[in-house]
Amino acid sequence: MFKICLAVATFLPFIFFPLYSQFPHSPLTSINVAFLFLGTAHVATTGYFYWCREFRENIIVKNKMRYIFLPILLFLIAGFIYAYSPDFLKIYLLLFYWVWQSYHYGRQNIGVYSFWVKRPLKKLERQCITIGTLAGTFAALKITGYAIAPIFLHQLIDMMYHFGLFLAVSAFFLSAWTIFKGANPFLFVMSLFFVPAFLSNNIAISFFTYAIAHGLQYIVFMGAIALGDSKKALIPFSIYMILGGGILYSSQWAGDSVWIQFFAGGVLGLTMAHFVVDAHAWRLSMPVQREFVLKRLT
Repeated sequence: MFKICLAVATFLPFIFFPLYSQFPHSPLTSINVAFLFLGTAHVATTGYFYWCREFRENIIVKNKMRYIFLPILLFLIAGFIYAYSPDFLKIYLLLFYWVWQSYHYGRQNIGVYSFWVKRPLKKLERQCITIGTLAGTFAALKITGYAIAPIFLHQLIDMMYHFGLFLAVSAFFLSAWTIFKGANPFLFVMSLFFVPAFLSNNIAISFFTYAIAHGLQYIVFMGAIALGDSKKALIPFSIYMILGGGILYSSQWAGDSVWIQFFAGGVLGLTMAHFVVDAHAWRLSMPVQREFVLKRLT
């Protein structure tokens, strides 16, 4: 069942958003809003780690800088930049965020593939997904930040985008070879995860396809973690997703008040904190995290 949910979460956005781009004012609009909400709400489900007593006692308490102090610091720094700094600093913060975001997406793909094949990745498999991740990272500013980036950066962003395309083609051929040598065909999906960035100027295709797939995958993983504890644990998980997701989602339309701007920036900082927390929480090369995750997902 877990694998079926993971497959649906991965493939459905790649089917839906190209269709929605052709019929943007159809009944599909409601589904689009739901997907965008879930794509944002997945960040809030990280809160389940803080609710889970075992995770708190064995991991968070021993890593307070990463799990407590750094998220607070990122909230305050990003909030201050949004509310009190010159506009150009806000632009650079967003550009930095979008690059980091794409890298974060790609790192999750390594874990997704590992759980799909139920074993650690072989060296060549990891290289395929890593090259595909770098392709998306180099393309990020072109598809999400080009409109707000300073003009003097446009040539560099274009160069990065074309280098990303080269990496995407490389990932295609390398993953094809790796699959020919015996790797699971799902490697294609994870290695070419960011290919939509090079196929269209419509952000529904070039970004939301893989961004929402990433979010849905994460909800599947965190939901399975919660269910692995108990059915009752789905209650706090759902609260984090719905309530926390609502706060994160609404922050995108923040008003002009200084305090509202501070909060909106702080939410962006907490999203980056989600990157930091996940990089450690899902590091299955470490015994404590591996034991915590595997006994709930296997």
